[in-house]
Amino acid sequence: MKNILLLLGISLMLLGCSESPYLEEGDKIVLQDRFGQYLSADRHGNGELIPNRDKIRNWEFFKVQSVTEEKFTLSDFENNPIYLHKKRLQWDKNATAANFRFETSKGRVFLKTGDDKFLRSNSKYVVPSKNAGIIIHRLGRKNVLGGYLDNEDVIMLFLALGIFIFLILNQLYGWYSIKSKILYSLLLIAHFSVAFFAITQFDFLFFWDEMFHAVVAKNLSIDPTIPKLFNPACHDPSLGWGDTDVWLHKQPLFLYQMAAAIKLFGINAISPRIPSLLMMTLTGLLAYRIGSQLFNKLIGLIASMIFCFSLHKIELLFGMRNTDHNDLAFLFYVTASFWALIEYRISRKRWAYAGIFIFAACAVLTKWLLGFLVYYAWGIILLLSFTDFKTFLKELKPLLMSFAFSLLLVIPWQVYIFSAYPEIASFEISEIRRHFTEVVEDHYGDWDYHLLLSVKHYGLHYYLLIIAPFLAYFSSNRKKLFMSVVISVITVYVFYSIAETKMVSFTFVVSVLICVIISAAIENLYRSLLHFHPNKEKIIKPFLLASLLFLIYHSFDLVEIERKINPKLSHFKYVQKEITQKKFKRLSHDIIKPSALFNARWPENINAMYYNDNLPVYPAFPDFERLKEPPCEEREILVFDDGNVPDSVATNPRVRLIPNY
Repeated sequence: MKNILLLLGISLMLLGCSESPYLEEGDKIVLQDRFGQYLSADRHGNGELIPNRDKIRNWEFFKVQSVTEEKFTLSDFENNPIYLHKKRLQWDKNATAANFRFETSKGRVFLKTGDDKFLRSNSKYVVPSKNAGIIIHRLGRKNVLGGYLDNEDVIMLFLALGIFIFLILNQLYGWYSIKSKILYSLLLIAHFSVAFFAITQFDFLFFWDEMFHAVVAKNLSIDPTIPKLFNPACHDPSLGWGDTDVWLHKQPLFLYQMAAAIKLFGINAISPRIPSLLMMTLTGLLAYRIGSQLFNKLIGLIASMIFCFSLHKIELLFGMRNTDHNDLAFLFYVTASFWALIEYRISRKRWAYAGIFIFAACAVLTKWLLGFLVYYAWGIILLLSFTDFKTFLKELKPLLMSFAFSLLLVIPWQVYIFSAYPEIASFEISEIRRHFTEVVEDHYGDWDYHLLLSVKHYGLHYYLLIIAPFLAYFSSNRKKLFMSVVISVITVYVFYSIAETKMVSFTFVVSVLICVIISAAIENLYRSLLHFHPNKEKIIKPFLLASLLFLIYHSFDLVEIERKINPKLSHFKYVQKEITQKKFKRLSHDIIKPSALFNARWPENINAMYYNDNLPVYPAFPDFERLKEPPCEEREILVFDDGNVPDSVATNPRVRLIPNY
């Protein structure tokens, strides 16, 4: 078995060292000009490739027909050769295909002619040029497994899986005595690999939440005194989170984390996700530690592996799920507070005690009062440990002091926003309460909504999730701590099942605790099989690993991930978002002085503000009376010209019409 694992590791290393050429025969590509338009082999022209498409359909596909040395030929989607005619890029079924080259620069791949000249669009045609202009996007090449993830992504995922397989088998068979530092390092590599894979898949921000969070975080990176959506505001803002000026829709800690990442790594789609990358990497270690402290190292490893490959966690890291990085930060801080509580109850160390109130406060400052869940669990421990009233009061004192310290960290921000922005702060608190009594923004579901999500979150049907605590109970040496965890999880599910508003990530805050419970149940079944069939150990241990791999396969759902990642399989839904955002990055070319932009599509106006500094962007036409007031009285008024601009706006002397993107 050890030799097999060694060979697997060597194979993965060799696979990682080999690099396939960027273009191979049969590859499908799309070609994009510097303005974000896609080249089309339009059938209504004279055979020219026209750079005027926002969407990718059949005419915008091209195929690599042959590759020889450093050159290749192209055809359109019907295999008509692409060639140069009168210095214009054209298609013709009777022509001889021209040779092309490509050159990589600053992370982009540019198309060149066979005699090493760049190609560039002049708005109507594609012609040779001294300057780079036409970008190649390769689509749909299958990887070593026959799927559509990049080989590098496959390697990262299998590296993580290989680490867990090795650690679990080593724990089962006792091959090596692995030092704690090495063990934690391997776990860090595994969780970092999967999280890094997730945050780097999409080079654009997702509607809705990720985009809004990124804009507010960017504004915080410029002015950290208050979260703002529009900076400055050149309209009469409402109180709603999509149109407000001061943005208090969520507590601020995760936004400050994103702001720090944007400050360090710049304005791009990856920067806002970096805090989630780091927190999810650390959360994987917390899963191991909680499992090993409540049970044993094997359960800790299994819990860490289940969490590592949770499909829902990966989708949150993508940025595509509601509340995305906010829920990941909340998950991290709540998990960290439970870890600190468990460490404190076992060791009574001061650092663990401090960790409880610090992490609980961070959780509240990320989401809201459910961040104090750890104190509920602590109270359950005291009730389960009750012997006499005097001892109970003695044990209650550190809980109350810790809660007081946590409140001291939480209250200043609340005082600040209620004193500085009382109307907005009061509105947001009322909206939080309304989630419990009303269906907000069409987020509805039946009473079992969150139970039915267990397959997506953990790869198990909910009835197995209900059975798991009963099986896990017998494996725990610290049953009071374990019961406090179970009761806390049940309480979260009951609370959100009663609430009228249902959202997919509400109960994910206790996902690490659930992973530990599931792992303990699996391990207890394994121990029971060994107890009743001691002579079947050689069969039972591999069966345990096979069962875990099946659970990961069922939970991770690689097919679903590839459907989301590969543009062809997702009907270019995400490619269209990327096109839009690349266009908004170009707005700086149209901005000569401080301006305000109007008549942008909502919520793409939010996206435009992320990529352009000091530019409020609105989906409506300008209110000229409002624009006479500070801070926008001297700003130039830009209006997207979509052909529907009223004469009263178009003829206003303060207005400059710009091309509609």
